[in-house]
Amino acid sequence: MTRRVEVRFEGGAPVGVAEGATLLDAARVARVAIDAACAGLGTCGRCRVRVRGELSAPAAEEVAALGAAAVADGWRLACRARALGAVTVEVPLPGTLAVVEGAALEPAWKPDPDAEPGTLGVALDVGTTTVVAALVDLRSGDALATASALNAQHPWGADVMSRVAAAQRGEGEALHRALVEQADALIVELAQAAAPDADRIARIAAVGNTAMRGLLLGHDVTPLGAAPYEGVPLEAVTTTWRAVGGARVTDADLYALPCVSAFVGADAIAGLVAARLDSASDPRLFVDLGTNAEVVLWTGDRWLAASAAAGPALEGAGLSCGMRAVPGAIEAATLEEGDLRLETMGGVEPTGLCGSGALSLAAALLDAGILDASGRMRESAGRLGSRVVERDGQRAFVLDESGALLFTQKDVRAVQLAKGAVRAAIELLLAEAGLAAHDVAEVLVAGGFGRRLESEALARTGTLPGVWRDRLRFVGNAALEGARAALVSSTARAEAERLARRIVTLDLASDPRFQRRFMEALDFPRQ
Repeated sequence: MTRRVEVRFEGGAPVGVAEGATLLDAARVARVAIDAACAGLGTCGRCRVRVRGELSAPAAEEVAALGAAAVADGWRLACRARALGAVTVEVPLPGTLAVVEGAALEPAWKPDPDAEPGTLGVALDVGTTTVVAALVDLRSGDALATASALNAQHPWGADVMSRVAAAQRGEGEALHRALVEQADALIVELAQAAAPDADRIARIAAVGNTAMRGLLLGHDVTPLGAAPYEGVPLEAVTTTWRAVGGARVTDADLYALPCVSAFVGADAIAGLVAARLDSASDPRLFVDLGTNAEVVLWTGDRWLAASAAAGPALEGAGLSCGMRAVPGAIEAATLEEGDLRLETMGGVEPTGLCGSGALSLAAALLDAGILDASGRMRESAGRLGSRVVERDGQRAFVLDESGALLFTQKDVRAVQLAKGAVRAAIELLLAEAGLAAHDVAEVLVAGGFGRRLESEALARTGTLPGVWRDRLRFVGNAALEGARAALVSSTARAEAERLARRIVTLDLASDPRFQRRFMEALDFPRQ
């Protein structure tokens, strides 16, 4: 019989796990959110914890990722350290995640007139990376407060397919419970801060990509793991928060906006509800940049959509010094008089590179001649040339004075893969509609990238066509805005369901043109 051992995460109750279980496994049992972007494969180095107790000997990849001094000081990778006896674990606080507000998209949806004064609702945006909740006055439609947290499913991996793979291993119910409990706690936190009684929450409107929405509702998302990616419910859902497992907000109705397809979800629909692109007669494009980039084209008389598996680089994952958008993350880079200017969240010393920072850094290094059009990093004259070094058999650009933060050749390739997938999806949508880039009158860019990213960086890297430089409008968290509209307006809910029926999706995975377009889009534009 397998011996059970006790693992205690500081600030929480101990949990019992089988002897030899990893600390990441224990974190999943204890509902402790550890940032495990690679789903426990030992490649991202993010699941750093400080540990006391009986543990397995440090693995070689732990020493390589953390350094011998840190390991000697008790730091371990949760996905590699195994509990052999009683263990106490300290999980570093992830920092305050940036809450990207929705833009003021006009015309706004008017709230239904039948809401009682003082009645509250919650707009819930369940992102793969971040869960955001906004407390809303149902009568006025005003957002009273907003809160966010790293998605509690992160111990199962940073991307959608890692979560789907976990569901295929039989962990779907654990993923569902972790998400509902986290959302429940966020809602209560908001309600208690703005109003003393959480029972005043009358309605919740939820959005997310197809997998996240399905996991929130308790649906089986395993069909998303293999072609033809069918079988996950897509239609709008009207139920109660209690019915999906909410235990602390007990009297709220729940409306989950509809999805379009396996990879064009309710978050895209919500963004479109907020943006109302089809009020224009000329072509418009909506693009939500992230791990799974969703691109929707309004041609002037019909809707086309596609999703691109951009990969984790646009969320800061998979980069040598990648991190979330928290204080210390480099979020913008500009070339000024031959020198590089880096801006961090919170204005503090840099500790890593988030997605927008990586893309703007690539643009700056292209302008400086450090990168060529193929993405190859090279030495060059000028102040920046001396910052190109050789580390571990590859070239890298030094970002900080200590030399600890590097933007490596491998990182450049990750950015190229991400932006190439997005650009290929856009090109195929345009081709399907018989349009050229210059035909598109306006491009709305949604998501956290709009916080600091400039249109020039998107054009310089070729993520978006250069002709769109002056046609971009950054709209922030449009998904949250759309969820707020659906929360307060029955007309907005009807519009969401109408859009979901009208949008035609292109299956890029089966389209023989995609690979060619993708390969063409990998290079950076030549100046």
